[in-house]
Amino acid sequence: MNIVQPSTMNVLPDFVALYQRYKSLSEHGDFRSQLGKRIGSPDELRDRPAFYRLFPGERPPQWGEKIAFFMPFCTHQPGTASLGQKLAEAKVSEVRLLQVIRADSPNDLIQLRRLVQHIAPSVDWSELGKTLYYWNVKAKRDLLEDFFIHQSAKSTK
Repeated sequence: MNIVQPSTMNVLPDFVALYQRYKSLSEHGDFRSQLGKRIGSPDELRDRPAFYRLFPGERPPQWGEKIAFFMPFCTHQPGTASLGQKLAEAKVSEVRLLQVIRADSPNDLIQLRRLVQHIAPSVDWSELGKTLYYWNVKAKRDLLEDFFIHQSAKSTK
């Protein structure tokens, strides 16, 4: 299965398959550390052999940086809550999340990854992958809305 090039323009890449490839590769050597703590921003991944191993025989796509930047810090669990809900459940500060939403690229992703590192969530990679693939004003707003919906739902109980 080709993860990078979907068969049609309307089909997203298979983020779960990419995560599974990451998981199997991370069992060998220092693969995980090459994508983890030593990376300060998504574009630094282009200087790491581990990044290219995620996309064997293909030129890694631009969106691949955003996805790989988060892989060491999120495990896959199908059907789990959204990242916004996970952040709310972990009682992440509204101020910190608003800083992510208001930041420009790549600082927005760097700050979001710091939050994710702190809570180490289980996510559904098909959903988180889609969010990161389309990372823009709407994706940020959706993340923020999920956070506030679940934060307020939890406080009213």
